[in-house]
Amino acid sequence: MKFPRVRPIAQGGWLAVLVLLLLPAGAFAADYYGGSTTIPYVFQTTYDGDEINRVSLYEYANIHAEDFGTPNLSFHFAGWGRWDAADPEFEDQDQPGDADLTYAYVMWTGMDGMLTAYLGRHFVVAGPTAEILDGADLEFTPMRGLSFRGFAGVPTYSEARRARR
Repeated sequence: MKFPRVRPIAQGGWLAVLVLLLLPAGAFAADYYGGSTTIPYVFQTTYDGDEINRVSLYEYANIHAEDFGTPNLSFHFAGWGRWDAADPEFEDQDQPGDADLTYAYVMWTGMDGMLTAYLGRHFVVAGPTAEILDGADLEFTPMRGLSFRGFAGVPTYSEARRARR
């Protein structure tokens, strides 16, 4: 049984995330919160007739920030990444991992919550439409049960969604 060598974690880009998370809270003029979950995945596979042990780390993260000095403005981010700890000779892929941006958008609300604007990658759910959109979205709700919505942009497909189509 062969055990793969472990690659340095800095190759996965996680070092930059760690530095950002360790900055002092006073460095940002906003209230921010978020979460991160790391899931190790250990399994065996066969490569060129040899059984090898594999280790992958999955990281799911989200960050939200508000109170930038502009009233009712907030920023939202979520994404995931996978890093494979394996020797390149056992790899049947070009990259040691993968990542995908789930959403990253700026949201503004005005007129006592009757007007909401989104800019960036975000979910649009309006009637039968349910898409992840890179673009802008404007919703006006003058009274309960009545709203007007307009959005424009490019639908975004993750690798998982592309595989299903």
